[in-house]
Amino acid sequence: MTGRTMTTDDTPMGFDAEGMWDSVAAEWDARGEWHAGVTRPLTDAMVEALAPRDTDTVVELACGPTADIATAVAERPGFAGTVRAGDLSLQMVAAAERRSYGKRLDISFEQLDVTALTLADDSVDRVAARWIYMLLPDPLQGLREADRVLRPGGRLVFAVFAAAAANPFFMLPGSVLAEHGLFQPPAPGQPNMFALADEDGTHQLARDAGFTATSVQDVPLTYRFTDPDDLWSWVSDFAGPISMALRAQSQGTRAQLRGEIEKRAERFRDGAGYALPGLARVFTAAR
Repeated sequence: MTGRTMTTDDTPMGFDAEGMWDSVAAEWDARGEWHAGVTRPLTDAMVEALAPRDTDTVVELACGPTADIATAVAERPGFAGTVRAGDLSLQMVAAAERRSYGKRLDISFEQLDVTALTLADDSVDRVAARWIYMLLPDPLQGLREADRVLRPGGRLVFAVFAAAAANPFFMLPGSVLAEHGLFQPPAPGQPNMFALADEDGTHQLARDAGFTATSVQDVPLTYRFTDPDDLWSWVSDFAGPISMALRAQSQGTRAQLRGEIEKRAERFRDGAGYALPGLARVFTAAR
């Protein structure tokens, strides 16, 4: 098989790359509505856990191209508070702002680094963060920043992924690439999708950051693909580090990998397409 093989001296292909989100922002934008539909159960669970009051200031971090949580809060009947959303990727921010403008929603957008928020102390009532703390080299720093900007009695709701085995939507293509030496899962302790899957450890991390109480809820997700072309489009353009690894491969290698991924996905066949399961975990932390 042709293509680059990672060696033991290579940096593991995880999410700790500053330019990664900008590099996939266009693809995430193109599939934004699809992804918003897939994650709608998670959005609903997070907004319910946030329980924003009508005059609260709510901030969504790592909002991506759709700012799903900020949008859901802004659309709540009777809500008259302030909604802000941000992302480290300016391309993601621009995409989310375009969507919000099209829906005529009152949301302000800005570039926000979850590890160094440009927000004043005790200035926010609710913070939502989906799938970001697990990707940080120092998740404790990110959680401390959320604690810093929240007012007394405020609430942080953040989502992570449960264990890798519960998320075939990502592990199925990742395992195919790994078997060919093209994808190396991060070592323990490195930022990655499943770094905060352990419930007890994440509860303790939130307490170490200053939060006084935490609760957790698991939210099943289903990643549906209409046909093999749709599945491959997601794998090759949307799946973060997997997509980045594929971009370096020859057409022949990509075709071989696609065939192996489709064969392995047969057990998740759903009509002409596929339904790959995932499992998110929602933590609520009170200040």
